[in-house]
Amino acid sequence: MSAQKHIVIDARTIASSTGRYVHRLVDNLQDLDRINRYSILVRPTELTFWQPSAANFSLVEAPFADFSFGEQIGLKRLLDKLSPDLVHFIMPQHPVLYKGKFLVTIHDLTMRRFGHRSFKTSPFLRVLKQPVYDRVLKRAVQNSSGIITPTNFVKQDIASSYDVDESKLFVTYEAAEQLPSPAQKPQYNDYIMYVGHASDYKNLKLLIAAHQALIADHPKLWLILVGKLSNNHKKLQQWSQQQNFKQLRFTGFVNDRELHGFYKNTRAYVFPSLSEGFGLPGLEAMLHGAPVVSSNTTCLPEVYGNAAKYFNPLSVKDMAKSINDVISSKKASKDLVAAGKKQAQLYSWQQTAAETLAIYKQYL
Repeated sequence: MSAQKHIVIDARTIASSTGRYVHRLVDNLQDLDRINRYSILVRPTELTFWQPSAANFSLVEAPFADFSFGEQIGLKRLLDKLSPDLVHFIMPQHPVLYKGKFLVTIHDLTMRRFGHRSFKTSPFLRVLKQPVYDRVLKRAVQNSSGIITPTNFVKQDIASSYDVDESKLFVTYEAAEQLPSPAQKPQYNDYIMYVGHASDYKNLKLLIAAHQALIADHPKLWLILVGKLSNNHKKLQQWSQQQNFKQLRFTGFVNDRELHGFYKNTRAYVFPSLSEGFGLPGLEAMLHGAPVVSSNTTCLPEVYGNAAKYFNPLSVKDMAKSINDVISSKKASKDLVAAGKKQAQLYSWQQTAAETLAIYKQYL
């Protein structure tokens, strides 16, 4: 691969909540590859969100919405015009009629597993979007030269769900990053927490129920739910109020310093999810000194190893017991914090980028 090749990376999600993967990938690829030419596709509103620092990287405007006619027609025309040697679609959404060589990253099969409830839009559009998503995902699996996944769990999930030859499946783990030092301590002294969105598969109703059960033995314990207030958060908030649940707070958006403060001072970070591709928030919590209590489903035991206390996410009783085992024992909490910091150090974005570049070279 001594001659310069042209690689296009579809980074239209770079400014979204799931965009950290592509953001860190392109950041680190700049340090690793000064030979090949890269075109990074971003939406018009994101032209200033990320700026290349290497001469062989450039931004290309791609004003196409996910799962839209514009994506199918306009993005295909753009790719044909760019005439790349290889395209890397960071998400399954892609022009299904594109005939060039491409790789796709599939982060998980959650939307396939949980259906239209996973889409962040109106119920009517969710129902319409599901068959489109299913078709695009299937074509991505079938027509791609290679598939990148964040865990072995997702790799095996795709292989078994689509009868794919495992030789075209690759695992590149993600990583947590150090957040800036907190400006001040959170106003709550006694709390457990969760970070992320509030889709059904995140299983937050059972987490709230487990917290309410814990209040009997820990009467000052709060549950802090951190994350931008989406419609799902607001519905969960209304449901909690109707149930007259106590000591529950939805923070809305918090900046990185505030998030670091929440991690640093929590009694436990609890991750009750029913389906994940990597589980980055739990690893981030470990890096910042929070003992992690996690669902035992999908990829989470693979990523967290022995550094988390696990529970059955379908059992409020088991969830509450696991949380109680950690917050009631200083030794258990201290041991998890130490193990978590070691576990988080096993992953790095530099390694993610290096492994991804090796995959590029294989197909160039």
